Amino acid sequence: LLNHISTLPGVLGSCIVGHDGIPIANNLPQEYDPETIGATSLGIYFNTTTTIRKMSHNHLHQLVACTEYGFLIVADFGGGILVTVSNANQTEQLI
Repeated sequence: LLNHISTLPGVLGSCIVGHDGIPIANNLPQEYDPETIGATSLGIYFNTTTTIRKMSHNHLHQLVACTEYGFLIVADFGGGILVTVSNANQTEQLI
């Protein structure tokens, strides 16, 4: 999965994180610490999930954060959280 995602234009790398915050696999560039990316992304995911539930929505599938450098995409696939870092200015293919 990570190798396929990394072939998309603008993808810098991805990380799969367990629901406990521990990275399972990653192909992030060396300057990104998978443990930090995983733990903070999981925190963002869980905090947003709590907000979504308070708005009477059932399940958060994906988050997209736009930064000055690109996008951070966080997706729940059941077995963990997929975090993708991109320097692209478009997200259509990544989503």
